[in-house]
Amino acid sequence: MTKRKRKLRKKALFCIILLIICIILYIIIFHSSAVVSIIKKIETTSKFGYTLEKRDTSIMKENFKELDKILSEEPINYDKYAQVLSKLFIIDLYTIDNKKNMYDVGSLEYVYDKENFKINVQNTIYKYIEDESNRKSGTLPIVKSINVDEKSMGTFDYNSNTYDSYIINLSWTYEEDLGYDNKGKVEIIKIEDKLYVVSFTPEGE
Repeated sequence: MTKRKRKLRKKALFCIILLIICIILYIIIFHSSAVVSIIKKIETTSKFGYTLEKRDTSIMKENFKELDKILSEEPINYDKYAQVLSKLFIIDLYTIDNKKNMYDVGSLEYVYDKENFKINVQNTIYKYIEDESNRKSGTLPIVKSINVDEKSMGTFDYNSNTYDSYIINLSWTYEEDLGYDNKGKVEIIKIEDKLYVVSFTPEGE
C-alpha cells in the first residue's frame, strides 16, 4: 500500500469515527431534551408524590393545588384530604376525553388495589373507548364541576383488617351530557399516613 493510500485510509477512518461521535452526541442531547420535556409536563405534590399532567383539565389542576396545600400543612387535615382526593378520583376517572385509549385508565394513583380497579374500569366505563387517533371530538365526557354532597365515617374490611373509612357522596356535571354517571359514593381508608380509594359505587348500583 502506498503512502498516499495509507493517508487517505486514515482520513476516511477519522471521518467515520467523527461521524459516529456526532451521532452519539446527537442521540444523548436529543434524549436528554426529551426527558426534560417529559419532566416539565408533570407536577407533584409536596407529600406522597401525587402527579398532575399538562393534559389535565382546569378543574383537575384547581383541586390538585388544593390537595397540595392540604398536604403541606402540619398536621394534615385528613377530613379535607379525603374530600379533595375523592374529587380528584372522580374528575380523572370520568374526564375520558383526554385519555389515549381504553387502557389509559384515570385515577389509578388514588386507588389501593390498582390492578383490579383497572380491569373493572376497562370492562365497564372505558369499554368502548376508541384510540384517540380514530375518535371524533365531543364523543367522550369532560367533568366540568363537582360537589361533595354528604360525608360520613364508617368501617371497611380489607385483607382481614378493619379500617376506619371516609365515605364521600359526590355529584358532578359535564361539559356535555353524554349519559355517563353523575353521582356516586367513594370510600377511602388510611394506610400508614396516606389515603387510598378502596371502593366506588356509581348511583343506582
